[in-house]
Amino acid sequence: MKTFISVLIIIAVLGVTVAFLHVVGKKPVPVAPVTGTYPNTPTVPDPDSLSPDVNASQLCYIWNTEDGSKAMLSMDVRDQNVIGEFHWLPAEKDKKVGIFTGTITPRDLIGKRIVNAFWNTSAEGMTATEELKIIVGDSVATPAFGEMKDRGDGTYVYADPSKLDYSINLQQTGCGDSAMD
Repeated sequence: MKTFISVLIIIAVLGVTVAFLHVVGKKPVPVAPVTGTYPNTPTVPDPDSLSPDVNASQLCYIWNTEDGSKAMLSMDVRDQNVIGEFHWLPAEKDKKVGIFTGTITPRDLIGKRIVNAFWNTSAEGMTATEELKIIVGDSVATPAFGEMKDRGDGTYVYADPSKLDYSINLQQTGCGDSAMD
C-alpha cells in the first residue's frame, strides 16, 4: 500500500510540475535525459502524457524465495507510458530500490509487453540511473539482468542486450497486498 501511495504522490508531483511549467511556458525536463542515438536506449515519456485523464492501469508483482531474496514491482501504465517502483532485494547481496519511467510496448501475439525504462536506483548509499527492461505477460513480470556499462553521461545501459538474463519471474498480486509493503 505504501508503494501505491508513493507512486500516486510522484504522479501528483509530476502533474503539478507539468502544469506549472506549462503555465510559465517552459518545457518539462525528463527525469533521465536521453541524448544522442545510443543503441537500444529507451525514451523517457513526456510528463504531459502521464495525465490522469489518460487510460491507466496499475500492476503489482512480488517474488520471494526461501533464502530471503525478494523483489517488489509496481507500475502505473498509461497507454504507452509507464512509471513505477522496483525493489530488488536479493539475500546477502547488493540491494537496489528506486523509481523508473519509460515506455511499454503494445501486447504482442501471445500477450506480452516490454517495458523499456530508466531506473533511478539507490543502493548502498549510492545513486545511479540504469536502463531497465521488463517483460510483462499474463500474471508474470520478468526483469532483465545483465552486465551494465556507462554510456558516457553517467547513465548505465546494458552492455550486450543479446545476453540479458530473464530468469526471475515476479508473480502478479493485488497492489493492496501486504507483501507489497
